[in-house]
Amino acid sequence: MNQFSSLISLSSIARRAEEDHRSSSRRKHHFTLIELLVVIAIIAILAGMLLPALNSAKKKAQDSSCRANLKQQHLGFAYYCEDYQSWCPTAQFPMAGRTNSMPFYGLYQVLKYINNGKIFSCPTNKAQVNGSYPDNGAARYYTTYGLAVGTFGTYQSNAIKYTAVAREKGSSDTVVYGDTANINAGDQIVSSFPGSASRPGDNIGNNSNSAVLSFTGPTDYSPYGVYLLHPGATGNTVTFSGRVTGFRTRDKQLRYCTEFKPNRNSDDTTGSFRFTN
Repeated sequence: MNQFSSLISLSSIARRAEEDHRSSSRRKHHFTLIELLVVIAIIAILAGMLLPALNSAKKKAQDSSCRANLKQQHLGFAYYCEDYQSWCPTAQFPMAGRTNSMPFYGLYQVLKYINNGKIFSCPTNKAQVNGSYPDNGAARYYTTYGLAVGTFGTYQSNAIKYTAVAREKGSSDTVVYGDTANINAGDQIVSSFPGSASRPGDNIGNNSNSAVLSFTGPTDYSPYGVYLLHPGATGNTVTFSGRVTGFRTRDKQLRYCTEFKPNRNSDDTTGSFRFTN
């Protein structure tokens, strides 16, 4: 009997010990309010340290993607010159069966020089465009890159030969395409930023009779200028020789910048192409 009582007592003690252990384990896994606040504060500090680095990495990646887009556009430019007796492409082209002219980015896709319309959309630019080329009044509002029309012309009536540009001094560094803004008052989704006046993002106005500047946003917006939206207030451009560069000049009209020469009047359709240097 005593042995049986002892066994019961030992069993009760073991159960109590096990329960105490479980209760202690449960207590150990509970955080106090102070401990939780400390953890939250540490997470907030780490996030504050990491987010700027992540944001910087994102901007650099977008900049690299933009540069790759411009390289692809220059390939389209070179293919066109090769296929069309050394004539350089212009900003717009009349096309049979279309009410409106075909923008250069549409033509490159029709000719299969470029198969992805996203090539004509800078990832840093807020405009949600994809290189579409609809046959309506919005046909020119689906890119964020512009052709330097003061050098290469807006329409085929003032197109220029590749050789005519190549013989000009410093032409290898002449800008062909670059970042610009796209503003469509009727469709804010395809707009780079809010604006009252519609300005298609398919050309850069470096004409010798146009007072166009570069800009950093809506507060200093210059229609048909270079959009300096990348790190360091730069706008990406691709040159006649195919080199991608960052353009930074703010307070000088494009027609006077070395990167946008040679250039000519916007109404020069004589065929002589006498450039202003």
